Amino acid sequence: MNVQKYDTSPIREPAPIPHLTIKKQPPGYRFQTADYDKCQIIHVQAGQLFLREGETVNKLGPGWTIILVPGTAFNLFCRGLGYNGLGILYASGQALASVADKTALIPPDKNLSNLFASVWQETQSSGDRADMAIAAARFLEAAVYTRALPLLQQESPSLDKWLERTREMLGQSAFEKFNLRERLAATPVSYAHLSRSFRAKNGITLKRFLLREKIRQAQTMLADRGMRITDIAYELGFSSSQHFATCFRNFSGLTPSAWRREQPGVGQIFW
Repeated sequence: MNVQKYDTSPIREPAPIPHLTIKKQPPGYRFQTADYDKCQIIHVQAGQLFLREGETVNKLGPGWTIILVPGTAFNLFCRGLGYNGLGILYASGQALASVADKTALIPPDKNLSNLFASVWQETQSSGDRADMAIAAARFLEAAVYTRALPLLQQESPSLDKWLERTREMLGQSAFEKFNLRERLAATPVSYAHLSRSFRAKNGITLKRFLLREKIRQAQTMLADRGMRITDIAYELGFSSSQHFATCFRNFSGLTPSAWRREQPGVGQIFW
């Protein structure tokens, strides 16, 4: 008599397949967990999202990326602004095995932001959207983990590091016109605290430092006598040539035209 044997081992559920999702939450949104059961990547595209872990609160503006891993406790919430973004739900998390006991934060990264936006656009225009979404999610996972792992092997950036990054960012922003408070909203330090600390460390306010960088660029551009002063003013984001002239004189002691007349070539910078 043949006795049929049955496999009584537990049935393993297939691992969830990562897929792209739209993240859109209104002001007042709140999600709290003491033991997260997924691995998810969230890339913030607009608005503000706050992350609380213990006593630490991080304010995440456009460009920030969060990797939420299983077994962690955190609180996600929005205040006066909601947030929009893209997510990868059921991310594998395999690349984060060595640091899977904590949430990972990736500061604003223009290349990563562009990658998320372009991949999402390609996904939506694809004829085979389901397969494309899976491939896209895995592609973005690889990009995020490649960016995240070096950061996770270091300690969280100190205030001095954020001050250094702020100085570098402002130094590279001389040709832009923007609201300073909004530009620094992604920094996980309050604007007031960052402003006070920046002045204490550098002996100059954030606003005046940015203005000084614009005047520094202006002096270099004025040495090119083929450029009109009005064009230089608008290139550097000043609202008018009169405003530019006033700011320039405050730093150099001369008007732009007087400064140009005194320079045989690339002139000395006055501080």
